[in-house]
Amino acid sequence: YGDTLFTSISRLEQYRRCPFSFYLKYGLNINENDIFQIQSIDTGTFMHDVIDTFFGKIQDDNISIKEIIEQKLKLNKNYIFTSTAKFRTLTLRLNKVIFKSLRYIVDSIKNSDFEVWGHEVEFGKVGKYPAIEVKLEDGKKVEVVGKIDRVDVLKTGDGNYVRIIDYKSSIKSIDLDEVMAGLQIQLLTYIDAITKIEDFMPAGVLYFNLIEPTLTSINRNSTNEEIEKMIRKRFRMNGIVLSDINVVRKMDKTLDRSEEH
Repeated sequence: YGDTLFTSISRLEQYRRCPFSFYLKYGLNINENDIFQIQSIDTGTFMHDVIDTFFGKIQDDNISIKEIIEQKLKLNKNYIFTSTAKFRTLTLRLNKVIFKSLRYIVDSIKNSDFEVWGHEVEFGKVGKYPAIEVKLEDGKKVEVVGKIDRVDVLKTGDGNYVRIIDYKSSIKSIDLDEVMAGLQIQLLTYIDAITKIEDFMPAGVLYFNLIEPTLTSINRNSTNEEIEKMIRKRFRMNGIVLSDINVVRKMDKTLDRSEEH
């Protein structure tokens, strides 16, 4: 691959999982045949795109999530979502997930002292920051490109704290065993890189799961408020945060003491 390896975190993680599959895909450029169906990567990319556009236009008083989704569906790259009756039905369900997810994303921002500092923050030649460079013992180097879904910053008298949030279209949590094995290093790499470039102190790395929550243990006597509380818990972000209760309380001002553990 030469003296300089240009790669991404996801590629490095794939190499750790299976070097042979990495060689087939990125060395020989062998790919699976395309199948005309909506894949999880398609829905994930579409949801990320809508959310990014939403926050890019959030200062527009006339913003409409419905209009954004309709505009995205008209793009050629998203034609599969409206190509058949089956896919159109799946897209209607996807729209509901996006609407609901955005509601709780906005709520989480309103209930936090952390402010959104950036969306789709990129490392690489075309990004805001240069590629993340790692020098190897043999004189060669690795340049890692990537993109952070969302960066939030808390400004205090003691300094500025940063947390990184990654949107996932499936249930995702940080597994420290996988981190140690090099299989889940994306968020920790990004927060390490951005704290070296900006005057930030790390506060946390979190996943926000873009999912359609299902409640299986609802009591028939449950009130709307109780049901809403259960749904909100399903949308709660999870990950690793700084062991500082003052910073944690700034992340979510609605936490009560029974939840602080």
